[in-house]
Amino acid sequence: MREPTVAFVGLAHTHPWFDAPCLRRAGARLSGVWDPDAADRSAFARRFDIPEFEELSALLADEPDVAVVTVPPIAAPPVARTLARRGIASFFNKTVGVNMASFDAWSCSGDAPRTTSSVLRFAPAIIDLGWQLRTRRVHSIDIFVHHDIRPYLKPSRRWQDDPEGAGGTLMNVGIHAWEILDVLRPGVRVRIDHAWRTDGGVATLSELAAGGIGSDVDSETSVSVTVSGTPGPQRFHVRAITDHGVAELTVAGHPADLGFDGISAAILRLARTRRDLADPSRVRSVYANAFTLAVSARAVPQRFA
Repeated sequence: MREPTVAFVGLAHTHPWFDAPCLRRAGARLSGVWDPDAADRSAFARRFDIPEFEELSALLADEPDVAVVTVPPIAAPPVARTLARRGIASFFNKTVGVNMASFDAWSCSGDAPRTTSSVLRFAPAIIDLGWQLRTRRVHSIDIFVHHDIRPYLKPSRRWQDDPEGAGGTLMNVGIHAWEILDVLRPGVRVRIDHAWRTDGGVATLSELAAGGIGSDVDSETSVSVTVSGTPGPQRFHVRAITDHGVAELTVAGHPADLGFDGISAAILRLARTRRDLADPSRVRSVYANAFTLAVSARAVPQRFA
């Protein structure tokens, strides 16, 4: 079996720098990289010893088996259409929309296989917990996600902090919480009953921290999500109360623990089988939940504004 070929389309944030070595270890051949920023493109090409392309069409001319796409959400639909016209399967790093209309514009951009996911969907500890919870009655799930937003405040990445650019903290960081919840409760939709946010005195265009409390619309299981962009190493914490007791875990640190090896294996399955990493309806539910919390939290007065 030949090596699947993977092309890197865009380097808008840091995930491709983690994806590339994991994909190579998993057996992929990295066919090249395109990004509108010549300096970023050249640095990536040198780091992984792959060709760089000034034009996207030139990168795609060899028809890679799959494209790993990392572009701002505003560019996601046109890039998706370009790939679909060539029949190239694609995985989009987060995020692909800032509201349901922009998400749907991306998801409806042609018939070629296309998916998106947070890396946390493939974190081994979270997957294991998901299997445990399927045989238990779950009373409540609390999810805490933390990722320092200071890199988003730099001029070159300010678009990530902008609610209209990439969704701000509630989307860029918060999407991880909703992916985790979908692993634990597949396809769940959440009603938000109470929400809050704060800027904490930081010069953010969105929020420093935010959260919401609600419930699974089908089972009435209590769901609480807290999103933190405060300084410090990233970490992701889950606590579930079940009839069997309290199940609790924290994911942090090594890329393999965060799910980068798992998502790389899934991307190569997409390349080989042209089957999605996750059910598209579940992907849509993840984004719908994230948008619901963002709208709810931003509708209340911001603390420390």
